[in-house]
Amino acid sequence: MTTKRTMIVLPASTHKRLKHLAVEQETSLTGLIRDAVEGLLADDRADIDRAESILKSFRPGLGLDYDTYRARRLGKAIRSG
Repeated sequence: MTTKRTMIVLPASTHKRLKHLAVEQETSLTGLIRDAVEGLLADDRADIDRAESILKSFRPGLGLDYDTYRARRLGKAIRSG
């Protein structure tokens, strides 16, 4: 795996809390941050995959035109409000 070095600037209190967390988890500060970033990217990938799956099921012509949609939304809002 090729790696790249980057620098982040954290408030001192955040840095201290992360160092304590790294000790508790028996890892390094670098490992802790790397895992957090990888988790964030995995969540983002899952969201993209889910959206792509939904878009694949879309069939043109099955939706409502804007005026019909708006009338239905406004009608429901008026009845419930």
